[in-house]
Amino acid sequence: MLKNSLNSFLITFRELARQWQTVAIMGALYLLLLATLYGFIATREATAIQVLATLLFAAAAPFIFFLLQATVMGQARDGRIRWYPTLKESCKLALTALPVIAIGLALLWLTNRWQLRLSGEYTTSQMSIENATNKWTLVSFAALRTILFAVVLPLIMIHVWLETFDSDLLAAIRGGARDWLGKFRQIVVRAFSPESVLLYSIGLVLFAAVPCVLLFVHLPFQGQWSEFGVFTGRLGLAIFTSLPGWVATLSTFTRLHKFQSEQCYGLSSETY
Repeated sequence: MLKNSLNSFLITFRELARQWQTVAIMGALYLLLLATLYGFIATREATAIQVLATLLFAAAAPFIFFLLQATVMGQARDGRIRWYPTLKESCKLALTALPVIAIGLALLWLTNRWQLRLSGEYTTSQMSIENATNKWTLVSFAALRTILFAVVLPLIMIHVWLETFDSDLLAAIRGGARDWLGKFRQIVVRAFSPESVLLYSIGLVLFAAVPCVLLFVHLPFQGQWSEFGVFTGRLGLAIFTSLPGWVATLSTFTRLHKFQSEQCYGLSSETY
């Protein structure tokens, strides 16, 4: 199973390396997204123009984000970028992401309250044994929350996108709550299948773990300019490492989902 996941990932990487023009378009969207986020953070709300710029950046960032995801998935499915269908699919991805985002915000609120409660118990404990117990409780809680927000919710989001990318959203809405719950149960089962978790874990190393190591592992250098130059280089490497990792991960998921769908309907397809 691990070999199959690695092979699928490597096949996607090789195909992306041959399609450098498509990767350049995705890179341009990614840089535009980063620039928009930086503009939103850096713009001070002092004048009317700055307030308007902040609102524009706040509206543009989600649009560019979902457009990038739709571009990656559309290219993986069709082998090329078709802008009009991509724009339509990006709106669909945004709508289907809203329930998952709402669940994530609710879980964030709950986990923050639990963390405050555990932190309060940790600071008010007097005995060393109780302090040690509460310390490990906090560590375990932090690890579980990291898994929840870095693995569980993104995996569900990816499979919600895969399920709705080629489907008629209006027809699905007309199906009612029972139909939605049944489909969501199937999505969760597929999201946490061993192959899906392994594939996402491989991608997570590339688009999250490696950039974090590049950014936050301290390397001793003497001189401010040396440290600034090294930090700038590390920041650039982190940015341009995360994009190929995420594109390869989402593209591999899309290709495998297309292959499995074609197998389900008895259609011919390329074997991975």
